[in-house]
Amino acid sequence: MPSRRKYGKSMKARKPSLKTAQKVVTKSRAKKAKKNMDTFFFKSKVTATITPQQGALVANYIYNSFTLDPTGAAAAYMSNAEFSLYRGLYDKFRVNSVKVTFTPKANVLDQANNNNDTALNTTGDGKIHHCIDRDGLAPSSISRISRYPSYRKTSVLKPFTRIYSVKYPTGVWIDCDSPSTFSMSKELGLSGGVTIYAENILEDSGEVYNEPWASVLVEHNIVFQGKVSGVLSAVYDQQDPTKLVGVSLGYTTSDPNLAQSPLRNVRGTLDTDKRLTDTATAITELPITDSATA
Repeated sequence: MPSRRKYGKSMKARKPSLKTAQKVVTKSRAKKAKKNMDTFFFKSKVTATITPQQGALVANYIYNSFTLDPTGAAAAYMSNAEFSLYRGLYDKFRVNSVKVTFTPKANVLDQANNNNDTALNTTGDGKIHHCIDRDGLAPSSISRISRYPSYRKTSVLKPFTRIYSVKYPTGVWIDCDSPSTFSMSKELGLSGGVTIYAENILEDSGEVYNEPWASVLVEHNIVFQGKVSGVLSAVYDQQDPTKLVGVSLGYTTSDPNLAQSPLRNVRGTLDTDKRLTDTATAITELPITDSATA
């Protein structure tokens, strides 16, 4: 019987220790910081309440969308307090994703109320219809939303969450100074997002003012890049001018700067090279040819 070959222990790649990994990350961040390319992650959180609106062809409806688009006021992060702060501290940013969490007020509907059509409007299907559209808003139509591959429906009594994200090409960022002028929102999918629609939600018969249906938490994952220096000023207590109560940050977009210092004694141009000449009264520039003969 042939003898079995004995092999030594296989050499397995050693996993780097946490300390080693931290050193690698630190070096990478330091290298990026030297080029002003280090990044800062920020999660914008906005909470709100959604209330049905009275409709013309339906008793009531809920229709809303949650996008990444910086060119309009619809994106919740654009009015977020902390986002407004960091806009003044960085050059550019990216909005990578939005997560929307809905939590209904009511979570129970008994059969008696479901059939109490004399006191309640019970003609709805009791569902919130939602989908993802990648270049705009989905229509306010159940039949059209249901044809989306991303379509889902959830009971109006149950909480649910939807997430929408995009990827950016290398080097593409949104300007912190003027996010509303970003010209690639539709192409990158920032104008798309999560759309919800529902109609004929349970309400009192003859309802005029609807009660809130649910609370919503809108979370945007944002990355800033390019640290800048804003205008900082002290804020003092009105009653005690010596007591510092805060720091005010001013955007620097429209701050005037001095005229840039001119370059002199320039060489390497086609026909405008100059040579500095010291005269009795001043230092002047005289033309010089490429052969330096004049």
